[in-house]
Amino acid sequence: MADCRRCGHERLARHLPAVPPRREWISALAGLNLVLLHREAGKVFDRLAHTSWSLVGTSVEAGAPAMVMIVLEPTRGLRAMAAVAVSAVVGAWGWAQYPYLLPRTLTLTEGSATATALNAQLVIVVVAAVLVAASLIYLYWLRQHGRHRRGRRRRRTRRGQRRPVTAQR
Repeated sequence: MADCRRCGHERLARHLPAVPPRREWISALAGLNLVLLHREAGKVFDRLAHTSWSLVGTSVEAGAPAMVMIVLEPTRGLRAMAAVAVSAVVGAWGWAQYPYLLPRTLTLTEGSATATALNAQLVIVVVAAVLVAASLIYLYWLRQHGRHRRGRRRRRTRRGQRRPVTAQR
């Protein structure tokens, strides 16, 4: 909602829910997930609680302020806090599941590709990253120097004549 208001879309902001889901429900769902995880995948739960506890703590420490920020609607720092919380919990999950890709069935070494395939993938990722980064840097430079303008369009008037219309900012 804050982004809608910041960009001047008040009508859209009115249609969004004014109150986010209650923290109690979210906490209850997280607790239920932990109970189910303990029952269904005890080894992963133990490793999550003991081995990767630092990442779980980081997720909680970033997630709690993010929940408060959602309710209070400050825009600065909310995305960063949420990104840290999600990244930490995904990292904790991966750390707790190591060395398995699929618990008790497929290990990391069994599921990995050959060295040739991994090298080819690495080359593709590097080339794609260079191309995308160069494009984004160029677009940023154009935008900062005022050279990124929308094209001129033509619109018909009531009498059928065409007149140029400049794009609005």
